Amino acid sequence: MHLTRFTDLSLRVLIYLTHNERKGLVTVTELAERFKWSRNHMVKVVHFMSTKNWVQTHRGRFGGLTLKMHPSEYKIGDIVQILEEPGELIDCFEPHECALAKCCKLRSLLNEATRDFYSRLNTAALETLTNSDEIREIISGKDLLRAQPDAPTPPSSELIRLMEARVARELRKARQ
Repeated sequence: MHLTRFTDLSLRVLIYLTHNERKGLVTVTELAERFKWSRNHMVKVVHFMSTKNWVQTHRGRFGGLTLKMHPSEYKIGDIVQILEEPGELIDCFEPHECALAKCCKLRSLLNEATRDFYSRLNTAALETLTNSDEIREIISGKDLLRAQPDAPTPPSSELIRLMEARVARELRKARQ
């Protein structure tokens, strides 16, 4: 399974918005600059999230956006499932019915695995992904203050890898 870039960017935005100690709203421009994505893409993401009541937007000169609920109320599996437009991984009947469709167990196995995937993601909330000092420092921008002027900014994929590793550790702890 491969998540779409829209899902990837949406999750990053939600994670970024969890920082509660900021002095003001987060702007679309700030998000676009921080994640090095176009402002147009960011506008689409923010608009979609506002239609799902995940974020609250404020217009005007001092406008921006915030999370609509507490980070503990955002279940990662539910969010990803909505963003990925749920459907079956394979369609055994389009464009033509597969010769194996009547007896093959692949479709049911993939459907079960997809349900397990979302269920597993739902063991973590947005709050779970952001409860470390390291991630709070990155979100607040303190990491940029310490960075050397010519030092390359770590890619966003590295941040996601770090967060995934942390979630995996937390899930292992929870199972014990």
